[in-house]
Amino acid sequence: IGADLTRGLGAGARVEIGIRGNFVELSRATDAGRRVENELVAKVVDQVYLGEQIEYELQVAGRPLIARVPADPGLAADDPSSLRPGDMAGVRLPAASLIALPVDP
Repeated sequence: IGADLTRGLGAGARVEIGIRGNFVELSRATDAGRRVENELVAKVVDQVYLGEQIEYELQVAGRPLIARVPADPGLAADDPSSLRPGDMAGVRLPAASLIALPVDP
C-alpha cells in the first residue's frame, strides 16, 4: 500500500491502515496485472442496500473491508452496484484517504 502515513508516528511504529468506506473505490474489474497503486482484489462477502448507497462487506487478503458506493451510479460498464456475494471485485484505496492507526505492542 502506497501512502505517506508517517505524521506523528515514530520509526518502526506498528500500525493498521484505515479508510472510510465511502472513499474506497470499487469496480467489477479484477485485472491485478495492471499495477495500479493501491489496487487490490477482494471477494464480496455481503451487500446491504441502504437507500442511496450499497454497503459491501469485502475480504482482502483475509482482512475485512467495508465499501460504500452509490446505489444508482448510472449505466457505466464498470457499475459496482451489480456486484453480488461471491463475486470478485477490484478495490482501490486512494493514498490521500488512508490513515494510520497506532497498534499497541
